[in-house]
Amino acid sequence: MAQARTGDAGAEDSVNTLDKEIGDAINLIAILLVFVFAYFSAVWPQAASLIDEPSPSVQTDKKRLVGRLRVYQRLLVGLAALIASIIILLAPLTRRVGAELSWGGSYDILRAGLLLVDVLLVSTLCAAVLTWNRLRQRINELSPANASPVTK
Repeated sequence: MAQARTGDAGAEDSVNTLDKEIGDAINLIAILLVFVFAYFSAVWPQAASLIDEPSPSVQTDKKRLVGRLRVYQRLLVGLAALIASIIILLAPLTRRVGAELSWGGSYDILRAGLLLVDVLLVSTLCAAVLTWNRLRQRINELSPANASPVTK
C-alpha cells in the first residue's frame, strides 16, 4: 500500500511540475502573443488592401505598387519567423502536455489554454503564409514579364 502511495505521489509531483511550468510560461507567452497578434493586425489589412488595389496603367505606378507589395511580403516573413520561434519555444511543453493528455479525466484549464495557444499560433502562421502567397501572385500579375504586349 505504501508503494502505491509513493507511485501516486510521484505522478502527482509530475503533474504539479508540469502545471507549474505552464503557469510560469504563461507570462512570457502572453507578452509574445500580444506582439504577434498586434503585428498581424497591423500588417494584414494593409496587405489585403494592396492585393485588391486595381492595376495602375502607368508603368512607374506599377513598379511602386510592386515595391509596396514586396515590403509587405518581407513583413510577413518576419511575422512567420516570430510565430515559428514561439512554436519552437513552446514545443517541449506542448509535447509533455500531449503525452499526459487524458480525455476521460479532469479538465485542466492551463493545459487546455496552452493547446489553444498552439492552435492559434499555427492558424496565424497559416494566414500569414497564405497572405504572403497572395502578395506573390499579385506581384507576378503586375511584373513586366506578364504585361500584355503593345500592339500597333
